[in-house]
Amino acid sequence: MTPVRRWITLPTTRRCWRSPGLSGWSSRPTMCWPGWYDTRMRPAVQPGVPTLVGSRRVALTIRQTSISVLAAAASSGARVSVPGTRSAAWRRMPPRDEAGQEFAMSIAWDEFYSSRVRWLKDSVTMDLRRIMGDPNVISFFAGLPDPALYPVEDIRLALDHVMAEQGREVLQHAPPAGDGLLKSYLTEKLRRGNVPAQEENMLVLSGSIQGLDLVAEMLLDPGDAVIVEDPTFSGALEVFAKYGARFITVPVDDEGLQVESLAATLLQQRAKFLYTMPTCHNPTGVDLSLARRRRLLAIAREFGLPLVTDDPYGELRYRGTAPPELLALDGEANVIMIGSFSKILAPGLRLGWLLAPSPVVETLRLEKLSADRSTNHLVQRLAAEMARQGMLDRYRETMVTVYGEKLEAILAAMRLYFPPAVKWTTPCGGYFIWVTLPVGLDASLLLERALAQQVAFIPGASFFAAGGGENTLRLCFVNTPLAQIPEGIQRLGRLITELIDGCGDDSPA
Repeated sequence: MTPVRRWITLPTTRRCWRSPGLSGWSSRPTMCWPGWYDTRMRPAVQPGVPTLVGSRRVALTIRQTSISVLAAAASSGARVSVPGTRSAAWRRMPPRDEAGQEFAMSIAWDEFYSSRVRWLKDSVTMDLRRIMGDPNVISFFAGLPDPALYPVEDIRLALDHVMAEQGREVLQHAPPAGDGLLKSYLTEKLRRGNVPAQEENMLVLSGSIQGLDLVAEMLLDPGDAVIVEDPTFSGALEVFAKYGARFITVPVDDEGLQVESLAATLLQQRAKFLYTMPTCHNPTGVDLSLARRRRLLAIAREFGLPLVTDDPYGELRYRGTAPPELLALDGEANVIMIGSFSKILAPGLRLGWLLAPSPVVETLRLEKLSADRSTNHLVQRLAAEMARQGMLDRYRETMVTVYGEKLEAILAAMRLYFPPAVKWTTPCGGYFIWVTLPVGLDASLLLERALAQQVAFIPGASFFAAGGGENTLRLCFVNTPLAQIPEGIQRLGRLITELIDGCGDDSPA
């Protein structure tokens, strides 16, 4: 059944008064967030009404599921089919034997899949991950830290301390919103950057992707529009598409999101929110300029547009000074800010965080409670302990030094080996360089030839929500050994030159 769309009618400013008793950004007129919640969430957030999360409520109410009904019928030897499908979902199965041994059930599982997962498939990044273990491949593909730099000994020491001093506590569930010690560290760090962070505005996540998933579940009904940068992080596109989003794209240039194009778009179309990565953008590596940050906040306030910002790379700065966070420029902005430990500690720990107005955090906390109860308690205390001992700062300084050297090396190699018709961004931080080939060249064909020469990268088309970008590609420089960077870029430059000049045949060289 298609969910019934229900909207709260907002005044022309698209704002309403928040209850004065709510802590958070302020009690000034601001976004009426529940009016943007999707129809699945609204019954769960009525003030003063005790509710259960949907799946648990159903489990308590309907003990006898359809699966058990089908099993009971099949146990008698019946052939059970699903109306409206082309094939039986359950095949004929023998009944229990005299000893009561339960029969083995054979289910055509795809007949039961929801519409959210039927379209899922491995992306080009998943296909390329299969070559990551090949030591002969020079890879500019993986958006992962350099494993040679992982602070393994510091992690061991901090973990020993946590288990010795707090072991019994951290083996219990953490509070659903996150461990107090970690939240205290995060909010203090954000306040040093002039972000008005409070612990009640913070939700600790099992990785930043969980934050995107929770926000999408809260705000999106099938068919709702999301504004995204063009290009943008492909992982976010996958999450939003799972909830039935349709995408409105706004271009990105060397100063980040083209905010005047955004304003023109909002005059014509309504969207649930804008997803943006304003600092060390993935995949382009660019920063949203200070002037555009201020203009973006003004546009969002004018149109009542929620902003969902993603900042996994902001602490990895190799040149210049990082621009201020949006919330540092306007503490009253309608912003959900998502951050991650994947790039500043280790992605395998699956640790992230989210900052939002208090009522929004409470709704997201209820979602998280039904999803995974809480983020790994031991991992949260490990990160807090490493922060307390200064280990995180030392590791970040090491990464900035090493990754900065790699950035200079790859830029120098590109200037030396890439033909003049190729353009690229010059990032000040983060992981990525965005390359634009001459119009008419196909980065997928270049990848075929590059893999034959044992070089890997990601074609840019996967970062475009509405198609296009066939002549673009993303290079990640932090994961590649420094000594391999010039050779890998030289091979790519030679292959690009061959494509431009029309040299070589259509088969991989």
